[in-house]
Amino acid sequence: LPPYDYDGVEETVRDINNLSSNINMTLAKHAADLQDREDVKAGLVVHHRTTLRCKQYVLAYLWTRLQRLQGLRWELGTSVLPAQYKENLSADEQDFFNEYDEILADYIDEVDEVTRRLHVRCQNLIHFI
Repeated sequence: LPPYDYDGVEETVRDINNLSSNINMTLAKHAADLQDREDVKAGLVVHHRTTLRCKQYVLAYLWTRLQRLQGLRWELGTSVLPAQYKENLSADEQDFFNEYDEILADYIDEVDEVTRRLHVRCQNLIHFI
């Protein structure tokens, strides 16, 4: 897992905020004559779609990293995250890994309990037959 790109994410969020501010300022400036201004409407659409695209990129980046963290937890088979991985994660990603590990551990415990009960029932059924 490559290091978390703090600068790239922050820059993209700044771009999104700047684009949103531009949209709001343009809407305020042209509120009275917006119906007659095709050029302004076209600019608003471009800014809005650019904002959506930037959001999509950030979400895809974060989602991919979280999926890789889930896969890493299954691959490692342990809740202990090696330093080589930990240093590449943001604080939020480390929190996600720890919380995912807790959820997974609870799930595995429940599956083990159900499996144990089924095994006992099957053994009793075999002895009965």
